[in-house]
Amino acid sequence: MKLKWPWLLRAAVLAALCPVSSVFADNLALPKLFVLSWSTPILNDDGSLITDIVGYYIYDGASPDSLQPHYFASITRPWIVLAYPPGGTHYFAVSAVNADGIESTLTPVVNDTML
Repeated sequence: MKLKWPWLLRAAVLAALCPVSSVFADNLALPKLFVLSWSTPILNDDGSLITDIVGYYIYDGASPDSLQPHYFASITRPWIVLAYPPGGTHYFAVSAVNADGIESTLTPVVNDTML
């Protein structure tokens, strides 16, 4: 499957969602929460309409060259929230998969320092 991926993978880092008491703050490292969202591709490379996407593989890794598909999102949910320990840079990309299990090329890679 050759899908056209426009530059539509978006990422955001959520700040701490709730205040932490200063009594516990020294002993607690809150995770980074990432919200990735993307637009569903509508055209194949040949210009034909895509009609059989069943979901998306979400790739992540510690570098752009080490991305692995660790998560799956269904076609009805073109977004995902991921939690990681603080520290380091995290890289993400998404591919679409059709009913035959054929996977598209990856979106451009985004990382949390781009946010």
